[in-house]
Amino acid sequence: MQSTERLQGAKDIERTPCACSTGPFLLVSEAATVLKVSKSYLYGGLREGRFPGVQFGDSYRMRSDFVFGFVNAPSGTRFEDYAAHWIAQAQEGVAQATKDAA
Repeated sequence: MQSTERLQGAKDIERTPCACSTGPFLLVSEAATVLKVSKSYLYGGLREGRFPGVQFGDSYRMRSDFVFGFVNAPSGTRFEDYAAHWIAQAQEGVAQATKDAA
């Protein structure tokens, strides 16, 4: 039997480590548990580009640094505001890296 690993910053989720789930992404179901929101809410935000994540075929994954960043955000922070700010900072970083490379 494999031991389980507690995710840093997560209070409500444990999982068995495997090659597919130890990286920088979480399954939407895992993110929903950590964030205490519905999977359908997260799927809608991912499809619309309101939440950071990636699509692998028919499956979505959420950025774990985003999810745990929100968990550790100050109390009262609105999830959608945090997501918009996080995406804007990520886009700004990409734009700066492209500018620096030119």
